Amino acid sequence: MSLQIDIMKKLQGFKLQVKLSCGREIVGVLGASGSGKSMLLNSVAGLVKPDKGKILLDDVPFFDDAKKINLPPRSRRTGYLFQNYAMFPHLTVAENIAFGLGSLAKHEQQKRVAELLERFHLVDMGKRYPSQISGGQQQRVALARALAVEPQILLLDEPFSALDEHLKSHMLKEMKESLSRFEGTTLFVTHNMAEAYYLCDRIVILNQGRVETFGERQEIFQRPASLAAARITGCRNTA
Repeated sequence: MSLQIDIMKKLQGFKLQVKLSCGREIVGVLGASGSGKSMLLNSVAGLVKPDKGKILLDDVPFFDDAKKINLPPRSRRTGYLFQNYAMFPHLTVAENIAFGLGSLAKHEQQKRVAELLERFHLVDMGKRYPSQISGGQQQRVALARALAVEPQILLLDEPFSALDEHLKSHMLKEMKESLSRFEGTTLFVTHNMAEAYYLCDRIVILNQGRVETFGERQEIFQRPASLAAARITGCRNTA
């Protein structure tokens, strides 16, 4: 498993320029608000088109401006868990999980949904609607939906920001267990250092659209390579 990202996207007053190489691991993406974290995820997912560069999964291009390749989101093997979970309120829990499975036969959809409902302890909630379940349960449904398409890349955009501290602690443990079984690359956007340290293998720090530093979790936190990295990781002794 190899995800190669080398892209540039220019907006008015901002430029995202990121080069990363990831394997079968959980990569935390840290940075201040407006540093380009969500734009990076959206570029990988195909929701934002970079101006230049490449995004390759095992040497297969998702995006390559030189070859004029830009696969639509449905053709990229990505699962996306949005910050607000993006649940469809008019669909049941089971229907939400099945949303991206339209290419499968009905019985295959039902089988996969049943497996995910059991795996995420949602069996009794399949016929409920999002408004009828808790925030933690909604997060489980959103993760199940992201995994239903059997992605090779999992994109998590601050999935714990809507949870209270007690529930967050419980859901972090559940998330770690789920991600330990995932065979692909996970990009995990967060502004919370404790979440990043608990879940991630390596961490990339973005600063004003650029990679400030990228490395092993302990190295990033214990020996930050720059003043910006030290501040983002919470180092107080920066004199």
